Amino acid sequence: MDGHSGNEFKDIEIRAKDSLWVFIEVTIDPNSSLTPYLVTDSIVFETNGNVQDVNLVAYGKNAHFITPKYAITFPDGSGLPYSIIGDGEPCGTIVEWDSLMPYVVYGYAVVDSCITLRIKEGTKIYFYNNSGLWVYRFGNLHVEGSKEHPVEFGGTRLENSYSEVLYQWDRIWINEGGVNVIDHALIKNAFFGIQAEDVTLDGVIGDVPTQLTVSNTISEICPLVCWHEALIFPCITHLSAIAKAIVLHLHREEVTRSNKIRLLITGATHSAAHLHSL
Repeated sequence: MDGHSGNEFKDIEIRAKDSLWVFIEVTIDPNSSLTPYLVTDSIVFETNGNVQDVNLVAYGKNAHFITPKYAITFPDGSGLPYSIIGDGEPCGTIVEWDSLMPYVVYGYAVVDSCITLRIKEGTKIYFYNNSGLWVYRFGNLHVEGSKEHPVEFGGTRLENSYSEVLYQWDRIWINEGGVNVIDHALIKNAFFGIQAEDVTLDGVIGDVPTQLTVSNTISEICPLVCWHEALIFPCITHLSAIAKAIVLHLHREEVTRSNKIRLLITGATHSAAHLHSL
């Protein structure tokens, strides 16, 4: 309270038209419960003989925490911390994330080459500031949401005041060589929703086909699909929520000597797809 920690304070003087800051920290004992829980307590104020009891309620839920073990260091001294999904597993391994508990990602969670991350319906994934999901070249991402239980990608700030705040986390970054499917997903509050971009080796973009299919997916408060170099289409910023069956097929093809992105957009017969390009 006012810079001092403790459980009880006495003889605190508050001047007229002044105020007192009280910060409360809640530490929950670890457990294996899969259901949300509430922690209640109260603060008792006694002022000039008047007693007030202020109730406190804290909400919590267990989660899988994905924390970085590695880092890429850049020449300017900055770094990109990351963890590897299925680290040490053999090529061809399928890693599943389910909806029993949410996932909280710090740094970048990397789907390595020839590993598949399968995210099942109803799964919620929360990214800390500057964090994201990176599908490295020849890795695969299969997001298998449903109409009733979409897969949700968002930031770690769940307060209503942050529901429409941009740039809370970075992006889903998908490189070349894999087969990636995103169906029934909600992507919100990111810097970019999805960035489909090849990894350059020695300054040369590889010649490996990439497939990304996005269907029944809504991107809120962030662009949906972007390419770093704006090879053909710089950015698709929004898919209308009323579009029932939007499908994006993205893959590279060689046109004369230059590599470009070809984009095919198909909408449902009886619904509208609104696309806006930056």
